[in-house]
Amino acid sequence: MALRRRSLVWVVAAAMALAGAPARVPADDLDSVRAEVDRALPRDELARIVVPPPLVFRRSLTPVDLIYNQRVDGVVLLASTKTVATGVLVTEAGDIITNDHIVQHAQRVGADDWIAVWFRPSMPSQGTPLGNFLLARVVQRDPGRDLARLQLAQPPPDSAAPIPLVSVVMPAVGKKVFPIGHPRSTGWRFAEGTVSVVHPDYRWDYGDGVPRRAAAIEMSPQLQITTGNSGGPLFDERGVMVGVVAGSAASRQGVGFAVAVQHVHSLLQLNLLKPPAPRQP
Repeated sequence: MALRRRSLVWVVAAAMALAGAPARVPADDLDSVRAEVDRALPRDELARIVVPPPLVFRRSLTPVDLIYNQRVDGVVLLASTKTVATGVLVTEAGDIITNDHIVQHAQRVGADDWIAVWFRPSMPSQGTPLGNFLLARVVQRDPGRDLARLQLAQPPPDSAAPIPLVSVVMPAVGKKVFPIGHPRSTGWRFAEGTVSVVHPDYRWDYGDGVPRRAAAIEMSPQLQITTGNSGGPLFDERGVMVGVVAGSAASRQGVGFAVAVQHVHSLLQLNLLKPPAPRQP
């Protein structure tokens, strides 16, 4: 039943494309796109990613314990031409949310920018299966809020589960939050932290000359956020996504924060193909 439903979603998505959405690359051209993306992958970084076995809890499960097992199949590993990061599957039609600073270095093939995507393998491994990636096209960018939307060119695996987004209400200071990402060469890693500050109007940059501004959730310094976490989900205690992890600002190294999910709602509602921002040299 789930497979039939997913097939229907993809048929509807194709119909919408024919009705005026941006044209998709024909299926028989994806091989050439894949070859270009594959050649540009940061292989050294990807080779270091180890996929841990599923978490096993040896006591009665609590709602917090369940967050990882319920949500991990909606978290993806992304690779541009220069870095490895995280993304979030948010619709059955293959929409993925991540940071804009990740897609700055997407692989350009023809008129489109492409990112390699891996879903969590069903079996743990000692390294990322490099050739076993899906293709996602960059279809929407919001550099000012450091968000981007990708669209899978192929259906996601049957195990994939879109992650629900919270409403515009942000978690209160002192509440527990939980990111899933790929820090320190560990894929799909689960962590726990605390909301230290909620910023209604946070401004930051990464030293790349792009000013950014958004509502943001700052996390306790004890929750170490690294490059591999960028673009990943931040969950509240109910397992609902409340933000997109953005890493650390250039002026506040070591202090991790996430862009509030209200901006993700705005991005998805626009549903427009925005011209890509100029690439950084």
